[in-house]
Amino acid sequence: MRIIRALAIGFCGLALTACATAPVTPEMLANNDPYEVTNRDTLKFNGKIDRYFVIPTVAVYFVLVPAGGRRSVHHFLENLSLPTTFVNDLLKGN
Repeated sequence: MRIIRALAIGFCGLALTACATAPVTPEMLANNDPYEVTNRDTLKFNGKIDRYFVIPTVAVYFVLVPAGGRRSVHHFLENLSLPTTFVNDLLKGN
């Protein structure tokens, strides 16, 4: 009986210590990602590419290419993914 009570108290103590966390400071969060500056710069660069190249290109594509042509391009690009899908299905045994 004493052993069971000692084990129960020990287990409760261990469970309570699992809830304890150290205070997290902004410096600790900043040190967590050594590539944070690079990631932020890359995000800004990608935003500029989207704003000045991708969005205008898509707008011109929708103006110049009729709906049937866009549908054909879509089907062509879907067909390019079929070999990958086939190999994936074979590896899964489907």
